Amino acid sequence: MAEFERPRDLINNRGLIADPEAFARDARAASWLYLCGEEFASMEGGMSYASVQAAAGESENIVSDRLVTSI
Repeated sequence: MAEFERPRDLINNRGLIADPEAFARDARAASWLYLCGEEFASMEGGMSYASVQAAAGESENIVSDRLVTSI
């Protein structure tokens, strides 16, 4: 089996995003995978999935209550 190679233009973000539309525009994002629940929107510095939907042409919200530490 061939080793998995991620797309070279894939951008990961682990920090807070103050302006989702500017972030998506600057990253030239065609899509956005949002991994946070709606509770995140009510937190300081949080963001809602609705903001993500407005910022990116295609988006998906996948929330898991499991922490993955290794694959």
